[in-house]
Amino acid sequence: MSFHHYKLYHYGKNTQTGEYLTTPNDIDNVLKISVNLGLGEVADSFSITLNNYDNYQFEKFKVDDKLKIYAKIDGTETLLLEGLIQEKTNNTTTDNKTVTLTGLNRLEKLFNAMVSTSGESVTKPASYWIKNIIDQVNNNNSLGGTNREILYNNSTISTTTQKQVYIRGYEKAFKLIEELSKDEFTGDGQYYYYLDTDNYFHWKKYSDVIEHSINEEDNTVSNRTRRGMFEVVNYIIMNCGKSPYGASILQVDYSVQSINKYGWKVKLVSKESIANELTNKDRNTKPEYWDDDSNFPNNYPYYAVWGEETSSDSDYNDKFVEEVQRQGKSAINALLDKTTGAVNEVQLEAYNNTSFAYSLGQLTRLTIPSNYWSNPEDLRITSITYSFDTKGWITMLKLKEDDEIFNTTT
Repeated sequence: MSFHHYKLYHYGKNTQTGEYLTTPNDIDNVLKISVNLGLGEVADSFSITLNNYDNYQFEKFKVDDKLKIYAKIDGTETLLLEGLIQEKTNNTTTDNKTVTLTGLNRLEKLFNAMVSTSGESVTKPASYWIKNIIDQVNNNNSLGGTNREILYNNSTISTTTQKQVYIRGYEKAFKLIEELSKDEFTGDGQYYYYLDTDNYFHWKKYSDVIEHSINEEDNTVSNRTRRGMFEVVNYIIMNCGKSPYGASILQVDYSVQSINKYGWKVKLVSKESIANELTNKDRNTKPEYWDDDSNFPNNYPYYAVWGEETSSDSDYNDKFVEEVQRQGKSAINALLDKTTGAVNEVQLEAYNNTSFAYSLGQLTRLTIPSNYWSNPEDLRITSITYSFDTKGWITMLKLKEDDEIFNTTT
C-alpha cells in the first residue's frame, strides 16, 4: 500500500524590499488540501485548511505570501503548485478552530495586465506575438518589487510559421493570447496554454496523439458523465464593425444540420474589431496614402492591404465591406464549429490511486463500459484536481471534447 503525505512551504516577504524570502517555513496541522490545475485564462488555484487551535495560524500568513505545495507518495515528492495567498479565513465554532488559505498561481496576477501590440506594425508569426505579450506583462509587473516573472523558452512556446501584422490596442493579455491561439493566426490548428509548476508558460498545438487510456471500471471509483445541448448555438448574427461610410457591417451564418437536430439556437455576437483592425492594418501598412482622421485614401488607384485595387471612395467602401464580411463569416464558422453539437464532458475520481503523469491538454481514450457509452471516446484533459484528506491523495480529472476532436454524433 502506498504511503501518502504532503509537504508545504511558506515564503513570507522582506518587510523592507518586498521580495520573497528564500528560506521557507514548514506548515503543519493541515486538515485538507485542494489544488486545481486548468487550461487557458483560469488561473490554477489552491485551498488549504489548517487547525488553528493555538490561534496563531491566522496572523502567521499574510495576503500575497507565497506557498509551494508538494505531494509525497512513497518518498517521492512532486511539486503541484506554486501560488500566492489571495485570501485567508478564520473559522471558529464550539468544536474547533480552523484557518483556510486560498490563492492562485502567477497566471491570474500577471495576465490581468493591459498590453498592446500597436507599437510594432511588423509581419511576424503568432509565436513571436505570444512572446512579445509575455515580455510586456513581465515588464509591467517588474515594478512590484517581487519576482513574479512568467518564464518561457523555445521548448515551451511552439514556433509557428504563418506570418501576419498583428495590431491591437490595449487589452488584457490573455484576451490577445486567446485570439492568437486560433487557427487563422497559427496556420496549423488550435493552440492551448497553461502555466506549469515552475511558472513556465506553455503554448502548444492540440495534439491528436492518445496519451492515456483509462478504463473506468479498473482505475476509478466514480464518474459523472454529462452530454447536453445547453451550450448549443447554431445561428450567429455578427456585428463586424463600421464601413468607411459609417454603416454597420453585419454577417450571418448557420448550421443546417444542427438546426434540424436541436432547433433554432440564435446568438448575437459583437466583433467590431474586425473592421477596426482592417482599417488600422491598411493605414499602418501605407501611411503615406492616409490623411489624419480620413476614412478613405487620399489618392487613387489605391491597392488595399487585403489585396484589391480600388478606384474611388465608393469602390473602396464596397470592397472594404466585402473583406470584413468575408472575415466575419470565417469568424462565425470558427464559432459554429465549437457550438453546434452536444458535447461529452466527464469527471473521474480515483482514491489512493493518484498518478501525477497526467498533463493538461492531453488526449485520453476513455472506456466506460455502461449501457449509455458503447464505444471508447477520445476526450481532452481540461482540468486536474489533487486533494488530500484522511483518505490520502485523490486525483480528479475533467475531460471534454474540444475543437480538434469535436463531432455532432449522438
